[in-house]
Amino acid sequence: MSRAPAGAVSGLVPRELPLVDREAELEVLTSAVTGLAAGRSAYVQVSGPPGVGRTALLRQAMAVAAGEDVRVLHAAGVPHAPGDPGAGNDVVGAFASGLPAGFGGGTPTSVAALCEDFVAAAKQCPLMLVLDDAQWMDDRSWLWLRAMLRRLNWGPLLVVVAVNELGMPAESLAEFGAEATVHEAPRHVLRLGLLSTEGIRRLLALGREHPADRDTAAEVRLVTRGVPSVVRAALHAGAPDLTTGAAEARGDWVGRVMRVLAPEPTALARTAAVCGDDFDWQLVCAVSGLPPAVAARAAGLLRRLGLADDGGPANPVRFTEPVVVERVLAGMPTEERAELFRRVLALGLRAGAEPAFLARVALSAPAGSPGVERLLYGEARRLHAQRAHEDAARLLERALREPSSEAAKARLMVELAGVESVTAPEASDRRLVRVLLGGSQVSPELRLRAADMLVSQGRPSVARRTLTAAARMKSLPEDERGMLAAMCRLAEETIPELDEYTFGTAPLPDEPPDTPASAGVAAWLLAVRGQDRDRALTLARTALDLPRRSDHPVSPRLLACAVLMLGGAAEEAERSLDALVVEARRRGMRAAAVWAMLTRGSVALVRERWDEAAQYFDWMAQELPEPGWHPMVAGHARALTVTLHLQRGRPDEARRCVDEPLPPGVEHSMGGAQALFASGLVRLADGAPADALELFLESGRRMLARQWVNPVLLSWRVLAGIAQQACGRPEEAKRLVLEERSLAERWGEPGYVARVKGLGEIVLSPS
Repeated sequence: MSRAPAGAVSGLVPRELPLVDREAELEVLTSAVTGLAAGRSAYVQVSGPPGVGRTALLRQAMAVAAGEDVRVLHAAGVPHAPGDPGAGNDVVGAFASGLPAGFGGGTPTSVAALCEDFVAAAKQCPLMLVLDDAQWMDDRSWLWLRAMLRRLNWGPLLVVVAVNELGMPAESLAEFGAEATVHEAPRHVLRLGLLSTEGIRRLLALGREHPADRDTAAEVRLVTRGVPSVVRAALHAGAPDLTTGAAEARGDWVGRVMRVLAPEPTALARTAAVCGDDFDWQLVCAVSGLPPAVAARAAGLLRRLGLADDGGPANPVRFTEPVVVERVLAGMPTEERAELFRRVLALGLRAGAEPAFLARVALSAPAGSPGVERLLYGEARRLHAQRAHEDAARLLERALREPSSEAAKARLMVELAGVESVTAPEASDRRLVRVLLGGSQVSPELRLRAADMLVSQGRPSVARRTLTAAARMKSLPEDERGMLAAMCRLAEETIPELDEYTFGTAPLPDEPPDTPASAGVAAWLLAVRGQDRDRALTLARTALDLPRRSDHPVSPRLLACAVLMLGGAAEEAERSLDALVVEARRRGMRAAAVWAMLTRGSVALVRERWDEAAQYFDWMAQELPEPGWHPMVAGHARALTVTLHLQRGRPDEARRCVDEPLPPGVEHSMGGAQALFASGLVRLADGAPADALELFLESGRRMLARQWVNPVLLSWRVLAGIAQQACGRPEEAKRLVLEERSLAERWGEPGYVARVKGLGEIVLSPS
C-alpha cells in the first residue's frame, strides 16, 4: 500500500481546507439564508459528534449570509468542566450585546422582554442568530432560546443551533427542536456524519498533481474514524507518514473529548480502558460504580462519539486502539488512577481473571492487595521462561513493593537477579550481593543459590570480594560458612580482579572434601595443575553424584564436568552437562546454562563433531547475550569458535572472529589467554610465525600466572614450539615440545598424549 509522507503533504495542502461531504447540508443552510432575506423564518439544527465540522459549516452559512441583506449575530457556548453548572455561558447576553442601538440597551427583567427586543430587531432587518456549542449554555439562555423558537413567526428570524452530541443526547435534541415545529416555522435537522473514503481522497488530492491513492485514503479513514478535524490535523502534521500523523491526531482528539465528557461516560470509559476484554460487562459496571441503566446510556454515548466500538452484549464498550486507551487514562489524577487500578485488581482476583491481565493491572495499582505477590511471582516466571525478560523484570520489581517478610523479599530478589542477568547484568550482581550479605532472614539454601549465581556470572571485582565477606560472617552457621568458602575458592580460581592477572593459588587438598561442592573445586585444582588424574576424576564424580533436583550449587558441578572432559571421560561429561543445562534453566541461572553449553560444545569439538559443536555455540547466544557471560566462558567461546572455523577450512571467518573486541573483563581471565592463543592459530595459519609465537607465549604466561600448567587446557607450548621452528630456532622449539610432552604424560590422558606426540614430530623430526 502506497503512503504519502505527511511532511510532503502538509507542504502542499492549503491551511484552509474546503468542506467535503457537506454539499447537502450547505444547500439546506443556503436555502434557509436566502429564505430569510425574503422574509421567511426557519430553524436549523446541526448536530454531530466532536470534530465533525459543525463550526466550519456555520462559518460557511454566515459567509453566505454576508452576501444577503440580513443581520447576523453569532455566539458560542464555552466548554466547562464536567458537572459544572455552566457559569459564564451567558449566550443570550452575548447575542443581546450585538443588537443595534435602541434594542436591548437596558437590563431586561424577563425572558419575554429579551425576546421582544430580538423580534423588534428582526422586523427592522431580517435577523440570523447563529449559536454554536449550545450544549454549554446556562439555564437562562436555554429558556430564552426556547421562547425565541416559539416566536419564529413573529418576524423574519433564522435560528441556527449547533449542538455537540457530547453534551446533549439525541432524544433531547429532538424534543428541543419540536418547539419550532409547533409554531409552524420550517424546521431542518442536520446530523453531520463522518467523512467517506472518497471525501478523504479529495482532501488528500489538494495541491497534488496526481489523485490520491484510494487505499491510502481508506487507511487514513480507518485510523481517524473519518472525523473531519482529525483528518485535517493529520494532513498538516509533521509525522513520517499519513497514518502516523492520523494516529497522533486521533489521540489529540480523544484527549480533548475526555476533558469535557460528563462524569458517567468518563468513569465508564476509564474503567473499560483498563479492563479491556478481560472483564465482562457486569464486572465493568461494578468497577465503574454505575448502575446498569446509567452505564448502558453512557456506553451508547461513547459509541456515538466514535470513542469506543461495540463488542456485543458482553462488551458494549470496547477500545481497539492503543492511542485511545492511552489518552482516555492520561488525564486522570494520580490518586484516582491508582484507585481505579486497585479496584480492578481486587475484583479481578476475586473473580478469577486471567493472571496475565491481572499482572499488567498490578503494575499500576498501589501495593497492599492480598495475593498480588504470589500472582506477580508466578507470572514473572512464566514470562521469563518465554524469554520475555524485560516484562518479567518489571513484574518482579513490582512484587518487591508489596508488604512481605524479608525472607520473601530475598527470594524475589534472587528471582529478579536471574531475569536481570539477561537485561541488566550489573543490576543482577547488586541484588545477589544484597542477598549474600543479608542477615539471618536469608535461608541457607537461598544464600547458596545467590552465591552460585554470582560465581556463574563471574563479574570481576564483585564475586570474589562478596563471597570472601560472606564466608567470614560470624552470624552464619559453620556448615553454611564452609559451603560459602568452597564457592569463594571457586571464584578465586576462575575470576580475576580487574586490571591485574592475580588469581588465588589455593593449595591442593590434603583431606577428603566434606561436601560435593568442595569435591568439584578440589577436582578442578588437581586438573588445572595437571596432577593425579585418577583422583581428580574420582572427586569430579563425587561432585556430580547427587540426587535429582537437589539444592547443591551448579558451578562446582560445571567444573567437575570440565575435569571429566580433560581426563578423557567425554561421554560421562556429556551426560552430566545435558542434565546441568536443564537444571540451570530451571533455577533461572542462564549464565550457568551458557557455561554448560560451552563445555558441551567443547566436548563435541574434541570428538571432531563439528556441526554439533557449532550448534551449541549458537545456542549460547540465544540463551544469554554475551555481556552476561562469565569472562572465562566468553574468551573460551571465542577461542573454540576460531578453532572450529579453522578446522572447517574457513580462515576468513576465523580472522573476522579474532578481530572482534573482547567483552570487558575477559582479557584478564583464562578466557583472555585462550582468545590470545586462538589469535596465534590464525596468524600461524596465515604464515606469520613470529606474530603467532608472541601470542602463544603471552597466552602461556597468563596461564602460568594462575598455576594452570596442565597442557590439556591450552596447548600453547607445542604450538609455540612449531612457531619457534618456523622462525629458525630449533633448540627452543625442541625444549617447548618436550616440556609439553612431559606434562601431558604426567597428567596421563591417553588421547592427549598421542596428540602431543603427533604435533611434536613436526619439531622433533622435521624431515
